[in-house]
Amino acid sequence: MGNNFLNLLNNISVLIVEDDEVALFGLKQALLPYCKNVFEAQDGLSAFEIYRKNSNNIDIVVTDINLPELNAFEMLERIIKINPNQKTIIMTSYPTDSNLQHSFKINNVCLFLRKPINIPDLQTHLAILAKKPQDDIIIQLSDRIYVNKTKKEIFLDNKPLILNGLGNNFFWLLINNINRVMSYDILQDYLYGEKESSVYNLRMVVVRLKNQLQDKNIIINIQDEGYMIKSIN
Repeated sequence: MGNNFLNLLNNISVLIVEDDEVALFGLKQALLPYCKNVFEAQDGLSAFEIYRKNSNNIDIVVTDINLPELNAFEMLERIIKINPNQKTIIMTSYPTDSNLQHSFKINNVCLFLRKPINIPDLQTHLAILAKKPQDDIIIQLSDRIYVNKTKKEIFLDNKPLILNGLGNNFFWLLINNINRVMSYDILQDYLYGEKESSVYNLRMVVVRLKNQLQDKNIIINIQDEGYMIKSIN
């Protein structure tokens, strides 16, 4: 593969999930020189925790099917609750019909690769996904606020608005699931993981976020269910 093509990987971050230590090392070494970031995990639960903390910075998930703790499909079911549009490549030594059928039920799977992985093929497919053109997705939230979902940018009165910490994570989780109610349980699990938290903690995040957005109506609390953001376009 030519260097110009490999350069397409420079702007993407990849999460590799592989329980075989030797295979994981080989995949990581093949991508590190080209990708912006390479995250790694050897089991599905650890991978999900890495994703939960870095979901805004992971463009493509490359995963084996048979993993300890959570298999790939269990892990992906959790991931797509955070980002329904997550791109994924599944690797397996046993591409059985049932695995293929299961993978295609998860809309975000872009590719199914047979192991042992041919590194140039993997690099090529990652580059194709990186090159794939995507129009900017603009979501209007109010007369004053809109979001460029593609570039992950927020604008208030046509000026960039920077959110930080839990408020930023909370906001983008709702944007990735626009017009859908995200339950208190999903939100708490996403923001706090195994740490102890309560609906009160969640409410305080929302209060601070509303102050940053300078709009109390953007984030909607659905009583006894969760929170959501609605688009107006």
